[in-house]
Amino acid sequence: MSEAVAAIDAAKAGDLPRLRELLAADASLANARDAEQGWPILLWAAMYGFSGRTTSLKPVVDLLLTAGAEADIFAAAYLNRPEDARSLLHEDASRAQAADEQGWTPLHHAAERGAAEVARLLLDAGANPNARNAAGQAPIHCAAHAGPWKPHPAADVIALLKERGAEIDAHLAAALGDAAQLQALIAADAAISACS
Repeated sequence: MSEAVAAIDAAKAGDLPRLRELLAADASLANARDAEQGWPILLWAAMYGFSGRTTSLKPVVDLLLTAGAEADIFAAAYLNRPEDARSLLHEDASRAQAADEQGWTPLHHAAERGAAEVARLLLDAGANPNARNAAGQAPIHCAAHAGPWKPHPAADVIALLKERGAEIDAHLAAALGDAAQLQALIAADAAISACS
Protein backbone atom coordinates (compact mmCIF):
# COMPACT_ATOMS: atom_id res chain seq x y z
CA MET A 1 0.00 0.00 0.00
CA SER A 2 1.36 3.42 -0.92
CA GLU A 3 1.88 6.05 1.76
CA ALA A 4 -0.75 8.26 0.11
CA VAL A 5 -3.34 5.47 0.29
CA ALA A 6 -2.35 4.77 3.90
CA ALA A 7 -2.75 8.46 4.79
CA ILE A 8 -6.15 8.72 3.11
CA ASP A 9 -7.29 5.52 4.84
CA ALA A 10 -6.10 6.86 8.21
CA ALA A 11 -7.94 10.15 7.59
CA LYS A 12 -11.17 8.36 6.65
CA ALA A 13 -10.91 6.13 9.73
CA GLY A 14 -10.13 9.03 12.04
CA ASP A 15 -6.85 7.34 13.02
CA LEU A 16 -5.11 10.47 14.27
CA PRO A 17 -1.98 8.72 15.64
CA ARG A 18 -1.36 6.90 12.34
CA LEU A 19 -1.99 10.05 10.31
CA ARG A 20 0.40 12.05 12.54
CA GLU A 21 3.04 9.35 12.07
CA LEU A 22 2.65 9.40 8.29
CA LEU A 23 2.73 13.20 8.13
CA ALA A 24 5.83 13.31 10.35
CA ALA A 25 7.59 11.00 7.90
CA ASP A 26 6.37 12.86 4.80
CA ALA A 27 4.71 16.28 5.19
CA SER A 28 3.64 16.25 1.52
CA LEU A 29 0.99 13.65 2.46
CA ALA A 30 -1.13 16.55 3.77
CA ASN A 31 -1.93 17.06 0.08
CA ALA A 32 -2.15 13.40 -0.95
CA ARG A 33 -4.68 12.68 -3.66
CA ASP A 34 -6.69 9.57 -4.30
CA ALA A 35 -5.50 7.96 -7.53
CA GLU A 36 -8.97 7.06 -8.82
CA GLN A 37 -10.86 10.35 -8.43
CA GLY A 38 -8.03 12.77 -7.82
CA TRP A 39 -9.67 14.11 -4.67
CA PRO A 40 -7.38 15.42 -1.91
CA ILE A 41 -7.10 13.81 1.50
CA LEU A 42 -8.75 16.90 3.03
CA LEU A 43 -11.90 16.26 0.97
CA TRP A 44 -11.96 12.62 2.05
CA ALA A 45 -11.62 13.60 5.72
CA ALA A 46 -14.42 16.12 5.36
CA MET A 47 -16.64 13.64 3.52
CA TYR A 48 -16.15 10.97 6.15
CA GLY A 49 -16.65 13.15 9.19
CA PHE A 50 -16.67 16.93 8.94
CA SER A 51 -19.90 18.01 7.34
CA GLY A 52 -23.38 19.24 8.07
CA ARG A 53 -24.08 15.80 9.55
CA THR A 54 -21.10 15.29 11.86
CA THR A 55 -17.90 16.86 13.13
CA SER A 56 -16.35 13.58 14.29
CA LEU A 57 -13.28 14.07 12.08
CA LYS A 58 -12.73 17.74 12.86
CA PRO A 59 -9.42 16.85 14.59
CA VAL A 60 -8.28 15.13 11.38
CA VAL A 61 -9.29 18.15 9.27
CA ASP A 62 -7.51 20.47 11.73
CA LEU A 63 -4.37 18.29 11.65
CA LEU A 64 -4.32 18.28 7.85
CA LEU A 65 -4.76 22.06 7.66
CA THR A 66 -2.02 22.59 10.26
CA ALA A 67 0.22 20.20 8.32
CA GLY A 68 -0.18 22.26 5.16
CA ALA A 69 -3.19 20.82 3.34
CA GLU A 70 -4.15 23.21 0.57
CA ALA A 71 -7.14 25.26 1.71
CA ASP A 72 -8.17 26.22 -1.82
CA ILE A 73 -11.56 27.43 -3.06
CA PHE A 74 -12.87 23.86 -3.16
CA ALA A 75 -11.91 23.34 0.49
CA ALA A 76 -13.54 26.65 1.43
CA ALA A 77 -16.76 25.25 -0.10
CA TYR A 78 -16.77 21.72 1.28
CA LEU A 79 -15.51 22.83 4.71
CA ASN A 80 -18.09 25.65 4.73
CA ARG A 81 -15.57 28.42 5.37
CA PRO A 82 -17.06 31.64 3.98
CA GLU A 83 -14.22 33.86 5.20
CA ASP A 84 -11.71 31.73 3.31
CA ALA A 85 -13.93 31.79 0.22
CA ARG A 86 -14.30 35.57 0.44
CA SER A 87 -10.53 36.05 0.69
CA LEU A 88 -9.71 33.62 -2.13
CA LEU A 89 -12.33 35.16 -4.44
CA HIS A 90 -11.12 38.66 -3.61
CA GLU A 91 -7.62 37.61 -4.74
CA ASP A 92 -8.94 35.97 -7.93
CA ALA A 93 -12.64 35.88 -8.79
CA SER A 94 -11.99 33.38 -11.60
CA ARG A 95 -11.60 30.71 -8.91
CA ALA A 96 -15.41 30.59 -8.84
CA GLN A 97 -15.35 28.89 -12.26
CA ALA A 98 -12.70 26.28 -11.40
CA ALA A 99 -13.47 22.58 -11.81
CA ASP A 100 -11.77 19.51 -10.35
CA GLU A 101 -10.94 16.25 -12.09
CA GLN A 102 -14.54 15.08 -11.81
CA GLY A 103 -15.94 18.35 -13.13
CA TRP A 104 -17.12 19.48 -9.70
CA THR A 105 -17.00 23.25 -9.31
CA PRO A 106 -16.68 24.94 -5.93
CA LEU A 107 -20.42 25.65 -6.25
CA HIS A 108 -21.13 21.90 -6.55
CA HIS A 109 -19.19 21.35 -3.33
CA ALA A 110 -20.95 24.21 -1.52
CA ALA A 111 -24.34 22.87 -2.64
CA GLU A 112 -23.44 19.32 -1.56
CA ARG A 113 -22.37 20.63 1.86
CA GLY A 114 -25.34 23.00 2.15
CA ALA A 115 -22.97 25.96 2.53
CA ALA A 116 -25.35 28.78 1.58
CA GLU A 117 -23.06 31.73 2.34
CA VAL A 118 -20.19 30.19 0.37
CA ALA A 119 -22.61 29.45 -2.50
CA ARG A 120 -23.73 33.10 -2.51
CA LEU A 121 -20.11 34.32 -2.60
CA LEU A 122 -19.33 31.98 -5.51
CA LEU A 123 -22.40 33.09 -7.47
CA ASP A 124 -21.57 36.74 -6.81
CA ALA A 125 -18.09 36.04 -8.25
CA GLY A 126 -19.55 34.56 -11.42
CA ALA A 127 -20.01 30.84 -10.70
CA ASN A 128 -22.29 29.15 -13.21
CA PRO A 129 -25.42 27.81 -11.45
CA ASN A 130 -25.89 25.35 -14.32
CA ALA A 131 -22.35 23.94 -14.57
CA ARG A 132 -22.38 20.18 -15.00
CA ASN A 133 -19.95 17.75 -13.43
CA ALA A 134 -18.78 14.53 -15.13
CA ALA A 135 -21.97 12.77 -13.96
CA GLY A 136 -24.15 15.47 -15.55
CA GLN A 137 -25.22 17.00 -12.24
CA ALA A 138 -25.67 20.71 -11.71
CA PRO A 139 -25.17 22.27 -8.27
CA ILE A 140 -28.92 22.23 -7.63
CA HIS A 141 -28.88 18.44 -7.92
CA CYS A 142 -26.24 18.35 -5.18
CA ALA A 143 -28.34 20.62 -2.95
CA ALA A 144 -31.59 18.74 -3.59
CA HIS A 145 -30.89 15.56 -1.63
CA ALA A 146 -30.04 14.59 1.91
CA GLY A 147 -26.71 13.00 2.80
CA PRO A 148 -23.95 12.22 2.87
CA TRP A 149 -22.90 15.81 3.62
CA LYS A 150 -26.14 17.09 5.08
CA PRO A 151 -29.16 15.67 6.94
CA HIS A 152 -31.74 17.09 4.53
CA PRO A 153 -31.92 18.97 1.24
CA ALA A 154 -30.32 22.42 1.47
CA ALA A 155 -33.45 24.53 1.02
CA ASP A 156 -31.58 27.84 1.33
CA VAL A 157 -29.06 26.82 -1.34
CA ILE A 158 -31.86 25.54 -3.60
CA ALA A 159 -33.71 28.86 -3.27
CA LEU A 160 -30.51 30.80 -4.00
CA LEU A 161 -29.70 28.69 -7.06
CA LYS A 162 -33.25 29.06 -8.41
CA GLU A 163 -33.03 32.83 -7.85
CA ARG A 164 -29.75 32.90 -9.79
CA GLY A 165 -31.11 31.00 -12.80
CA ALA A 166 -30.59 27.31 -12.06
CA GLU A 167 -32.38 25.23 -14.67
CA ILE A 168 -35.03 22.87 -13.35
CA ASP A 169 -36.52 20.07 -15.41
CA ALA A 170 -39.67 18.11 -14.62
CA HIS A 171 -37.78 15.37 -12.77
CA LEU A 172 -36.03 17.85 -10.50
CA ALA A 173 -39.22 19.86 -9.92
CA ALA A 174 -40.96 16.64 -8.87
CA ALA A 175 -38.04 15.63 -6.62
CA LEU A 176 -38.14 19.07 -4.99
CA GLY A 177 -41.89 18.81 -4.48
CA ASP A 178 -42.36 22.00 -6.48
CA ALA A 179 -45.86 21.42 -7.83
CA ALA A 180 -46.20 24.90 -9.35
CA GLN A 181 -42.92 24.54 -11.28
CA LEU A 182 -43.88 21.04 -12.39
CA GLN A 183 -47.29 22.20 -13.64
CA ALA A 184 -45.66 25.08 -15.53
CA LEU A 185 -43.17 22.70 -17.16
CA ILE A 186 -45.96 20.29 -18.13
CA ALA A 187 -48.06 23.10 -19.56
CA ALA A 188 -45.10 24.40 -21.59
CA ASP A 189 -43.92 21.07 -23.00
CA ALA A 190 -46.23 19.10 -25.25
CA ALA A 191 -44.07 15.98 -24.91
CA ILE A 192 -44.49 15.99 -21.13
CA SER A 193 -48.20 16.74 -21.44
CA ALA A 194 -48.65 13.76 -23.77
CA CYS A 195 -47.21 11.46 -21.08
CA SER A 196 -49.57 12.64 -18.37
